[in-house]
Amino acid sequence: MRFKTKTGKKGRGDQILLVRTDGYEQMTYEDLFRMVVKHFYDNEDRVYPPPAKGSKYLLEALTYLRTHNVEETLIKSKLKTCPICGELLVPHSGILLCPECGHIED
Repeated sequence: MRFKTKTGKKGRGDQILLVRTDGYEQMTYEDLFRMVVKHFYDNEDRVYPPPAKGSKYLLEALTYLRTHNVEETLIKSKLKTCPICGELLVPHSGILLCPECGHIED
C-alpha cells in the first residue's frame, strides 16, 4: 500500500491523501496512524491553524464516532456531502461549495 498527497481545494495548505494498492491489502495500525494522525491531523492544523480547533475538531469527531454511526457523526460535525457527486462540501464565502462538481448550497 502506497500513499502520496496532492494539493487539495479546501484552503491554503490543504493536502489530499491518495492511496495506491495492487489489490486488497490488510490495513495495519501503521497505515492507520500515518493516514489519520500524521496526514489528517497535520492537514487540519494547516487549513485551520490556531486559534481554530484544527486537529482537535477531528479528534472530537473520532471520539463521537466510537458510539455513533458515520452519518450521525457527519451531521454532528456539520459536514455535508454533495448530493450530486458525494464529495464533502466546503464552506466558501458564506455558502457550501463542492470542490469536485461546483454544486452550491446556501
